[in-house]
Amino acid sequence: MRLDDQTTVALAKVVKAAILTNARSELKPGEYAIDAAIRLHGSIKVHGDEEYTPTTHLPILGITALVLRHCGVTRDTAIKAIERIASDALENFRQVGEACNEAGEWMTEMTCKVADMTQQLPKKTRTGKVTTKLIAETA
Repeated sequence: MRLDDQTTVALAKVVKAAILTNARSELKPGEYAIDAAIRLHGSIKVHGDEEYTPTTHLPILGITALVLRHCGVTRDTAIKAIERIASDALENFRQVGEACNEAGEWMTEMTCKVADMTQQLPKKTRTGKVTTKLIAETA
């Protein structure tokens, strides 16, 4: 008997949840025979697809190199500024965010400009989320 799509998604979510609870850490090395029937009961909710701006997919080193290419006569100055800022952030701050906080109001303004710019980037569509209220038990 083939599982329907709803049951397949529900089972995958339950298995993922079981993995997240570190079920593996409880097992000793070895081979285990499995003969189990699993009963799932509850519900799943499938949300609609949504658009998003995939900023985490941007190749920051490539983009930085292209920005420097377009800097023209200020390129060497820009490279030195990047080196200085990166070194300062790594040597004097635990996180770059702390360095940004030190920059104050100007940094807030620039961050807003970058955020506005990223909203203009092409959007992608991601499959809607699936939320569950399930209980899995052996039958």
